[in-house]
Amino acid sequence: MSWKNLDGILTQIKQDPSWEKYQQYSQLLHEWHQIVPASARNNTRPLYISRKILWVATSSAAWAQTLFMQRQQFLKVLNAKWSAPIKDIRFSAAHWQQKNLNTQSNTDHPSHLPAALLTSFSAQPLPKPASPEQVFQNWVESYQKRTKTWPLCPQCQSPSPPGEIQRWQVCGCCATKQWKMSP
Repeated sequence: MSWKNLDGILTQIKQDPSWEKYQQYSQLLHEWHQIVPASARNNTRPLYISRKILWVATSSAAWAQTLFMQRQQFLKVLNAKWSAPIKDIRFSAAHWQQKNLNTQSNTDHPSHLPAALLTSFSAQPLPKPASPEQVFQNWVESYQKRTKTWPLCPQCQSPSPPGEIQRWQVCGCCATKQWKMSP
């Protein structure tokens, strides 16, 4: 096995034709603050490029409307720099609170489990399954190991993530049932 340095590997990856859309997005992130006015820099965040449309989160609907009116100017500047032109820019305040659509973080959700807790149970390699039934059996065993230390829901007695019990005093399923019954 030959060892390659990281620069060599990154150079090789970046030369791959399928990497072009990521290069374009990376270049966009680097140049975005030069393209938009200074007053808009802290109120905008490029999210992704899909079907030659650039999606940008804005801090408010007012910013989305203001920048929408200027999008032709932005497109002219962007397309002058790139070989793969962008057809349009969409501004929206809907995704401003999300850190990034491609890597959404659910760490604040009550059902979230820390990675360390998840990886501690998947450290042992499982035998290659011979059938779909074996796959299911492996999943059941893994789930049972993981939930062995979880607190039980006071209402249905099923193992529940600690965050759910802490937040709602019952598991997520029981909390949902309570919400549906309440007027």
